[in-house]
Amino acid sequence: MLDERTFAVSFACNQFNAEAFKVLFRSRLFQCFEVSFLLEQNRKQSPERKLELIKTHYAKKGERITVNTIATGASRFTVMFRFIPDSPLLFQTLIDYLK
Repeated sequence: MLDERTFAVSFACNQFNAEAFKVLFRSRLFQCFEVSFLLEQNRKQSPERKLELIKTHYAKKGERITVNTIATGASRFTVMFRFIPDSPLLFQTLIDYLK
């Protein structure tokens, strides 16, 4: 958990996971979250293929996509969810449901 209203999930950026992402995180339950994407790509690889995959299969219009180049290590794909309604109890209920 990033803070009391935000959580993040990291997984491989591929089409198989994109389908699972759509089924779980595009359900009505998650419509109360603002979604953003972070791709941390190793400098030795071009981010173009994964960026196109994110735009095509993960992100909806208006959702923020950030691409950072990292000097060493494996590339990482992270999806961040920020709870929009002002209800700490509802947010905690959703987090408990996900555990």
